[in-house]
Amino acid sequence: MKKRRLSREFAFQFLYQRDANGLLHEEVSREITEKDFERFVEASEEKNPSDKKFAVDIASGICEKINEIDSRIENCSDNWKISRMSAVDINIMRVAVYELLYMRDIDKAVSINEAIEIATKYGTEESGTFINGILDKIQTEATTSNA
Repeated sequence: MKKRRLSREFAFQFLYQRDANGLLHEEVSREITEKDFERFVEASEEKNPSDKKFAVDIASGICEKINEIDSRIENCSDNWKISRMSAVDINIMRVAVYELLYMRDIDKAVSINEAIEIATKYGTEESGTFINGILDKIQTEATTSNA
């Protein structure tokens, strides 16, 4: 497993849980998100992510930028509203989109590939292809607008 994949999986699982409980769109401070994430990791049966700071940065960043991220996803998903998408798929995409748009030090191909790998583990047979298509459009738009 790649070094940061477990961190990405923890961020995805944390977001999925907040989303399922209707808490993802609540405005909360980074400090509260970090504390919530710490409790989530402690309660997990899996080992801690090796790069916890990376996971916390992703989770708290997504919580801060959730509306922008969701807007990008919806704009690049032909004929799909966020409300119709699988909660697994949307939360995996949120992690990748945050990396693509706000974490410039991460190779974009790595972010997309990691999302596809996580989707293969947690999603449906179609999740990887669906996620890849949307993330590719988002990456293309981001590259074009930065050129």
